[in-house]
Amino acid sequence: MSDYNEIKPELDTPPATGHAIPMWLRWHFDELELHATQMSGASVFTQMRTKMQAYFEMLRAVERGNAGRELFLTGRAAEALRGWQGMDTCPQHTEVLFYRSDAGVFSGMITDADHFLSDKERDEWPGTEQEMFDLDAFGFGDWGVCRCDGSERPTHWMPLPVEPEVKP
Repeated sequence: MSDYNEIKPELDTPPATGHAIPMWLRWHFDELELHATQMSGASVFTQMRTKMQAYFEMLRAVERGNAGRELFLTGRAAEALRGWQGMDTCPQHTEVLFYRSDAGVFSGMITDADHFLSDKERDEWPGTEQEMFDLDAFGFGDWGVCRCDGSERPTHWMPLPVEPEVKP
């Protein structure tokens, strides 16, 4: 995980291309979405309005030069600061670090087997087509690739660390 003091703050504004909603708002909206089914429509609206107001207050603070740096970190550096998270927030089709108490830390992704199989491996697939396309946790290691389902499912995840800057 990156050291907090080494991370350079960047203003998290929508890029000219790509997603129109800034990452900070997307994270908060994603968290809200996880609980929205247990909330009233008015409560969801209030939470979204509150996050939007906070975002624009932070933009004003940046203009005044006194913003909290943790609010404007972008990309993987900001994700790394969040630390270990529950599997309900794990992104799909993205390599991350998994944790399970009996296995420790290992890399993997929530995906389907078809995502990483070669044509030859697809032709030789011993399971059903349904099993090939079911989303599940897959762990990667020197032992190869294994489906981590049932009691082998990871309990936590975190983004891969930011690659070090290599100077020539």
